[in-house]
Amino acid sequence: MTTVALMDFLWVDLLFLGLSSCFCGFLLGKRPQNQMIQPLTWILVGGSVYPMLYVCRATYVTHGDGWATSLSMLVMGAGSFFAAWTAGLDNPLFRVAPERTRVGHILRTLLHTCVFWFISLAMVPWLLVQAQSALNIPGFTTPFQYWLPPVGFAGFALLNLTTGYVMSNWGKSPPSSGNS
Repeated sequence: MTTVALMDFLWVDLLFLGLSSCFCGFLLGKRPQNQMIQPLTWILVGGSVYPMLYVCRATYVTHGDGWATSLSMLVMGAGSFFAAWTAGLDNPLFRVAPERTRVGHILRTLLHTCVFWFISLAMVPWLLVQAQSALNIPGFTTPFQYWLPPVGFAGFALLNLTTGYVMSNWGKSPPSSGNS
């Protein structure tokens, strides 16, 4: 699987899926009853299915080259489907957080963020590298792999921490509050 083929999706993903997801999130936040939300989320699912199938086929054709990318794309496709499905529900997956102080909400959100980051940014990549090594699957490189991940991580970490703070401080609940 060539780097050029994968890079063909970069700008389309960023523009179409990224901006459309932001717009859909804005609608969910500002106008949750808007009739455009559910069709837009299903369009996003369709937009994520084509690159997912493309990458999975490329992995198959190259006898496993890029398997981690295919696995990531399958998870992303499942997440897109789940997001579209929940947009049509009357928010049964979300509940009001228990009463806490503002600092309590912020600390709980920070704890959720740390756990999520540890699992998704440390454990999953470590497991993928271990599997790749155990299966003797050669790695691949891209022109951006040395500078883009730290820049992307810093930007998205700032965005994640800011939105978590806003939800905890103004919304008075952590993003995935449950009964625990």
